[in-house]
Amino acid sequence: MKKNINKALSLVLVVITVFLASVTGFTASAAKTYDPSALVKTAESYVGKTWAEKSCLNFVANMVQKTYGTAYNSAPCAYEYGTKYLDKTSRNDIPVGADVFFSGSNTYCGSHKAGHIGIYVGDGYIIHTWSGKVVKTKIDNVTKSGVYKYRGWGWHGDMSFSSNSAASSSASLSTSTWYKFTNAKSGKLLNVYGSKSASNTNITVYQKDGTSGQDFKLVAHGTLSFGGKTYTKYIIVPRCASSCAVNVYGTSAKNNANVNIWTKSGNNTQDWIFEKVSGGYIIRSANNTSYVLTSAGISNSSNVKIATYSSGNTNQIWALS
Repeated sequence: MKKNINKALSLVLVVITVFLASVTGFTASAAKTYDPSALVKTAESYVGKTWAEKSCLNFVANMVQKTYGTAYNSAPCAYEYGTKYLDKTSRNDIPVGADVFFSGSNTYCGSHKAGHIGIYVGDGYIIHTWSGKVVKTKIDNVTKSGVYKYRGWGWHGDMSFSSNSAASSSASLSTSTWYKFTNAKSGKLLNVYGSKSASNTNITVYQKDGTSGQDFKLVAHGTLSFGGKTYTKYIIVPRCASSCAVNVYGTSAKNNANVNIWTKSGNNTQDWIFEKVSGGYIIRSANNTSYVLTSAGISNSSNVKIATYSSGNTNQIWALS
C-alpha cells in the first residue's frame, strides 16, 4: 500500500512539473550563455547610422535581437527597464556588453522621466542613440549636461553572458586598482625606466623601489576571443605617465619586439589580454596572441619584450598585487 502511495505522489509531481514548464516556457535546455563581444561588434557596425529619436531602448533591444536572435524589451521606457534589470550602481568594472542605465530626460514615461540606455563597449564608452543617430560616446558626455544621471548597469533582460561567469579568465581584474606586476622568474617588478613620462621610454624589470613607474592601472578596451573564451582587452597605464600606455614597438606585434610606453593611440599594439595560469597571468598581445609579455633576464634593468609563448617559461608569468 505504501509503495502505491509513493508512486501516486511521484506521478503527481511529474504532472505538476510538466504543467509548470509548459506555462512558464522554461526548460533546462533553454538556458544559454551569450558572448558579449558579439553584441559589441554588432553595435559598432551601426555607429553613424540614423535611428529614430527617443528610441534608445528600441536600439539596444534591436542589437540584441540581431546578434542573438532573442531580445527582452519588456518595459515602455529605459527608466522602467533599468528598474527591472539594474544589477550594480558602481561605475567601476562595468562589464563589456552590459546595459548602462541613466535617469532623467526631457520626456516623461508615466509619472517619471524616461531615462536613457546604452551598451557598454569598454574604456568608459557606450554605444547608444542620440539626436537621431547611433553614436559612441563617453558616459561622462551623457551626464555632463545635468539632464541625465548615471544609475548603474545590468545584463540585458534575464540573459546570461559569458563575462559574468568563469568563461572570462580576466573577470577578477579591477580597473580601479593600481597593480604591481611581479615577474615569476626574477621576483622583480615591471618598471617604466626612471619613472619617466615621455613616449618611447623603455620598459624593464627592477627591484621594488616605491616609485610610480612600478604602478599600473588597467583600462578595459573591448573584448577578444581566444582559445574558445572571451577575454576583456586592457590598456596598461603607468601611474608615472597617465597619457601613455604599455606598447609594443612598431605597428604590429613581432617576435622579440621591444616593449615601451607610448601616448595612447587606440592601436591594438597597446591592448593586452590576461590569461590566468598557475602563479599569475600570461599577458598576451591582442595584436597577435602568439606573443606574450616576457622579461629578457632576471637582473635589475633587464629588458621587457614580447616573445613567442613557451609553456612553463616563468619569465612570461606575472603576478598582480
